[in-house]
Amino acid sequence: MSKNLSQSQLAFEVGTTLRQIQRIEVGTVNAGILYYIQIAKVLDIEFHDFFESL
Repeated sequence: MSKNLSQSQLAFEVGTTLRQIQRIEVGTVNAGILYYIQIAKVLDIEFHDFFESL
């Protein structure tokens, strides 16, 4: 399910900065499992599906 969120909206929902979301997306930072769990929750996808889409 696509939530159609902008990076800014995702950052707000996750409780982080836009820059951090951008770094995670391009793979320049390993944000840690808690970030990935929260992102999956906000996007309403299963945690393991989140990693399959990368």
